[in-house]
This record gives sequence, structure tokens and C-alpha cells, in this order.
Amino acid sequence: MRVFLLIFFTLAGVAAGPAVPEAAVYRFVDETGTVHFTDDIQQVPEAQRPKALHEKKDEDRERETDRGQKVKGPLDPPGPSDKKKASLKDEAEALFLEKEALEEEFRQIIEERDRLQRERSTPGGPAEVKAYNDAVFALKRRIAEYQKRCDAYEARRKALHEKMDALTTP
Repeated sequence: MRVFLLIFFTLAGVAAGPAVPEAAVYRFVDETGTVHFTDDIQQVPEAQRPKALHEKKDEDRERETDRGQKVKGPLDPPGPSDKKKASLKDEAEALFLEKEALEEEFRQIIEERDRLQRERSTPGGPAEVKAYNDAVFALKRRIAEYQKRCDAYEARRKALHEKMDALTTP
């Protein structure tokens, strides 16, 4: 029973969070128009106390980076404009469709190659041999053109990744 209570209170204490709350920051303007910040409510003129509590904005908050450095600023740094994001999204979608088309073309090339291999084992006369050879050469040209399209696709894919990396790198 003691172990259960010990575990219960330990978990309750962890769930409750730290015992020391974050200090409040008060903002007020003096007679000359100067803005002041303080953590002592007694320094704020009584007339301004009801509206003096100042919430920290993300830009004011101190946070720790992945490397353990303490910095001030928003938790999520501002990203690229919505227009640029939309442009990259459109480009990525176009590349996805292009990849699907290339995969379909590859499947068709493999089917054609398999068909030609089956035909090769079938004996035939000179006309069939010529037709077979023409089909093989046509397939080789198709494969070369397909390879060029794959290389162009790969270049566009790498360029898109570089653009996306440039957006996320400060």
C-alpha cells in the first residue's frame, strides 16, 4: 500500500508541473510616454495596474535549441510565403505524376521485352526474323528515350529538393 501511495504522489507531483510559476511581467507607461516592464506590481502606478499584466510573446520567450543553446525568439521561425509554398507544392505534385507515368512506361517496356523474348524462341522465316529485329531496335530506342526522361525527372527532383532545403535553411 505504501508503494502504491508513493507512486501515486510521485506521479501526481510530476503531472502538476514545477512548483515555481513563471514570473509575471507587467507593462506600464509613465507620464513622459516611456514604456516600462517590471516583475514587481508595486512599481506599476495604481491606475494602470488592472491592465498592466503583460503576456510574453513568442518573440520574447527564451527557449533552448537542439544543441542546448539558449535563444530568444518564436518557437517556429517564420516560413516561406504562402505563394512560394503553393508553388513548391504544385511542382512536387507534378513530379509525383511524372514519376507515376515513368513507372507505367517502365512496366510497358518490361512487358514488351518479355513478349519479344517469347517470340525469339519461336522459329520463323526471314520475314518474321526481320520483323523481330525491327521490334528489338524499336524497343532499344524506346528504352534510350525513357532513360533520357528519367534523367530529366531526376534533375528536376533534385532541384526541387534544393529549393525546399533552401527554404528551411536560415
